[in-house]
Amino acid sequence: ASGFGWGLVHISLFYAPYVAKSKGPGTFFSADCELFSVITKASWLSYCIFLQHIFLMIIFYDAVSKKSNLQWWFAVFLHLFSSLWNELHVPCLFLLIGQLFMSIAQGIWTWHLIHKPRFKRKVKQM
Repeated sequence: ASGFGWGLVHISLFYAPYVAKSKGPGTFFSADCELFSVITKASWLSYCIFLQHIFLMIIFYDAVSKKSNLQWWFAVFLHLFSSLWNELHVPCLFLLIGQLFMSIAQGIWTWHLIHKPRFKRKVKQM
């Protein structure tokens, strides 16, 4: 639930203003990304970052419950790298592909974590 909430807040704060610019006869393009409109780029980024928030919260929960400092710091690194990736001056297509790749990789890791027998027992005990 926490990752879902953070994802919704992230979408509403960072990407909702672009939707307001989508009203009118044309679409809005930025100088750094001529391949996609700002609305298309924002929708792809919000989708990827929303998934990353959910996956990282599950990874953080697992790290805290196992008291694994290495997993916790690696998840912090992934979160910081995801934010840094948005700020790097890479081409627009690579920015979107990179965020999508990070979402898929974190999803695979989360899938691996929640299908361990120990994780299912913890959930059933709650």
